[in-house]
Amino acid sequence: MSPPAGTRQLLPDPVVPRGVLVGAALLVGFTIGCALLGHLGGAARPLPTGIALQTRALRFLPRDGGGLLIADAATGATVRTIGASDDGFLRTVMQGLDTLRARVGADVAIPFQLTAWRDRRLTLDDPTTGTRLELEAFGPTNEAAFARLMQEGAR
Repeated sequence: MSPPAGTRQLLPDPVVPRGVLVGAALLVGFTIGCALLGHLGGAARPLPTGIALQTRALRFLPRDGGGLLIADAATGATVRTIGASDDGFLRTVMQGLDTLRARVGADVAIPFQLTAWRDRRLTLDDPTTGTRLELEAFGPTNEAAFARLMQEGAR
């Protein structure tokens, strides 16, 4: 017998198998346990900085047409001039950092700090925003673009 016209037929409540519920609860518990273990084990803490072997203060000055002039902040000497179609990674990173500086109203005259660490890491720090880029995260070729700046035009 069908229900009267204009009324809705109620469907039976769906039944979720007990095994699926137990599995979901175990998965959630395992995920929370891993996150807690990682936090307590120090995974959330920043890496120790180690010993700096060399630090160089650099200014990255935009040029007409998308180029970049890189100057040693201590001497004012030109380290390197990059054309609009050269070193795309380096130019893109610096454009992003300049955008961040503009967003927070930071002083663009303060130089960036490029640091080579004893454990062979290379970092680029922006003291105005507190940003630190671990350059190894971008791969060896991109890290090498910044590593060259440690030696080029050095006093």
